[in-house]
This record gives sequence, structure tokens and C-alpha cells, in this order.
Amino acid sequence: EYTGRTIKVLSDDAVLINQHAFVQGRMSVLKVSRGTGRSDDDPCDEVEKAEFRSAVGNLHWVTSQTRVDQAVSTSRFQKRQNNPTWGDYKALANVQNYMKRTHDLGITVKRMEKPVIACWTDSSLYGSQGDALSDDDMKGYEKHQIYSQGGCLLGLPVSYTHLTLP
Repeated sequence: EYTGRTIKVLSDDAVLINQHAFVQGRMSVLKVSRGTGRSDDDPCDEVEKAEFRSAVGNLHWVTSQTRVDQAVSTSRFQKRQNNPTWGDYKALANVQNYMKRTHDLGITVKRMEKPVIACWTDSSLYGSQGDALSDDDMKGYEKHQIYSQGGCLLGLPVSYTHLTLP
């Protein structure tokens, strides 16, 4: 156990990193009363807002470390932190319940024969078209450049990397 993460050796060339203890212990599920008659558009009261913010913080910690499968949900909840609705509150409780049921999922990292570095930015560092690296910069590697919303993703062939996500 290290800073809320468990690192388990699976074999000579693989480790599993997860946060099952954090999810099972620290991450409590929001209480949602059934049959309240509240509309999903009703704003949360001050206590519910505080609970929502705390729950989003816990979810962010887990998704930023080992559970990238919930990154999109976390991002959506973060945008709603200042003015969550009852529907947001219930949706967050559903994600928390899912995380509890799947607490043992994480990231499996395997040894790489030829480790590489890939970089990504969601805003263009070198203008909207990006700049390809020179052949000298990439000697010995294939290079691929992919553009997304004006940003650039530099990736190397999948055969070089081994990463299993939930």
C-alpha cells in the first residue's frame, strides 16, 4: 500500500496497481432516498452540495491514479460542482456504487522490451497544425502524428507498449 494505491506483483513481468482499499474504505456512497418526488432538475441544498463536492474529489483521486475508465464521468461531475442538481447527485451515487462493485479493477503494467514516451496536448503548442518531429529526433522509431481539436498526439507503434486498462 502506497499513498492509497496497492501495487501487486502478478508475475516477473507484470504488476497490478489499484485502489481497492481507498474505494472500499474512504469512498462513501451518497445517500439517495427513493420516492422523494424530487425532480432531477431540483437544485441540491447546501449539505448535498458539500457531499457532492467531497464525493467528486474522491472520484477524481481514483480516476487520476488507477481508474481512467471513469475519467469522463468525473470530468462531467467536476463541471457541475458549483450547482449540482438532484439528477447530478443521483448519477454520482450510481457511479460510486459501480466503483464499489468493481473496487479491485486497476491498471496492469507489463515490462516493455523497448519503452517509449508518448506526449499529448489538448491545445496546440506549435500552432493549429502542429510540427512533426524531424527524422533525426525519431531515429530508430516509427513516428505517427494525430491531430485532435487543434492539439497533437504523438504516438509510437502499439507493438512497443503494453498497458491494460479496466
